[in-house]
Amino acid sequence: SILYAAAAESSPDVTRDGEVHGSVLGVLQPGAPTARWTPLRDEKGHRFRGKVEGVVRDKVFDDRVFAVIDLDDYARPSELLEVTLTGHWWL
Repeated sequence: SILYAAAAESSPDVTRDGEVHGSVLGVLQPGAPTARWTPLRDEKGHRFRGKVEGVVRDKVFDDRVFAVIDLDDYARPSELLEVTLTGHWWL
């Protein structure tokens, strides 16, 4: 299986940043007809509005991943986000 992240961003081209509308995590499985995915949500259940640009699974806990958030601000470093996976979409 391949874990992936994708973000929706309104930008005029590939070099200029725009408004981020949210990010998703998904799974591609060999032989599966389609990818499975889910929108990321914050701790209150609202759609997460950050731009995920990288994701890796935790080697200790199967229900946790770490994601890198791009803040689109050269003066600030990227942030590391800890994500808890729930439900059966990712199994």
